[in-house]
Amino acid sequence: MGITVLIICFALFIADPHDLIGTLIENLWLIGMIVALFGLAVLIALIWYRKGYVYKYVLERGWIKVDRNYVPMSHEMVVNERIGSHIDLKTVSYIRLDKDTDSISMRGFLLLTTIYADKNEIDHVYQLIKQECVNLKGEK
Repeated sequence: MGITVLIICFALFIADPHDLIGTLIENLWLIGMIVALFGLAVLIALIWYRKGYVYKYVLERGWIKVDRNYVPMSHEMVVNERIGSHIDLKTVSYIRLDKDTDSISMRGFLLLTTIYADKNEIDHVYQLIKQECVNLKGEK
């Protein structure tokens, strides 16, 4: 949203570079409308996904891939399909196993995700993922 507002301000500056403040004041309704629509979209997303959403992951050599056959159609999935739906395990710098929630938290460059597995398989899945993560910081 901030980038969109900056682009609009830049376009307004190009349209009238001598009176930027006056031009911004005249077009304040446009910026307000963008902020209001963004706020409404966030509110709708919070209501829609209040219980969260689930992706199915497939572990491949050096990658974790979203399996499209199991993922319900949503805006996020369409975006992920366009960018490949892959997590490159070379970019993972932190991985943590949480046995209470049967989850594996992963962080890295432009990556923050949690993977859930069955209680019986969580240790095995964690070890498989950890083997593929070659750039872990700290204890390996």
